[in-house]
Amino acid sequence: MIELIDAEENVKFMATVISGIKYGNELYLLYAIERDNESDNLFISKLIKNSEGYVIDNNFSVDERDALDDVVLSILNKDPVDKLREKGISFVRDVYLYDINRFSVTKCYVTTYKKSLINDCISNYNLFVNKKKTAVVVREKDVSYFSKSNRPTIYLILFGLLVLIVGIVLIFYVI
Repeated sequence: MIELIDAEENVKFMATVISGIKYGNELYLLYAIERDNESDNLFISKLIKNSEGYVIDNNFSVDERDALDDVVLSILNKDPVDKLREKGISFVRDVYLYDINRFSVTKCYVTTYKKSLINDCISNYNLFVNKKKTAVVVREKDVSYFSKSNRPTIYLILFGLLVLIVGIVLIFYVI
């Protein structure tokens, strides 16, 4: 499960990752958000790599969007892997999302599909069957309490406290 925020409505969703997909020279993420007990809404988003992993990009051209709909429908129809390869489609398992991503429901929505059929599709392509071993990991930002630029100041303060304590001890020792 990954956490996503709808960029337009600022609503948080938990999404189930189905797979990373390489199509052409681009990488995409196919994921589902629960609609009701019987069905899920399917979405596809472009992924852009940065130094920490991948982030979602919602910018699609009209032609790219139409092609992606066909890609997802080919996967949902359980086309043979050889046929998918001929179309330039392959599955990518090592997709790491960085932090919580914003996505566009209107731009990324593909279709609504029954959960049982989505699970059949996942099983057919041997995608992330064991949900505990999914390749998608959300990484938190590293937080540093003391930045490198503040360290000399901190060292001076500590040295000053040390001198003060030694001075007080010497005054009481002499008296």
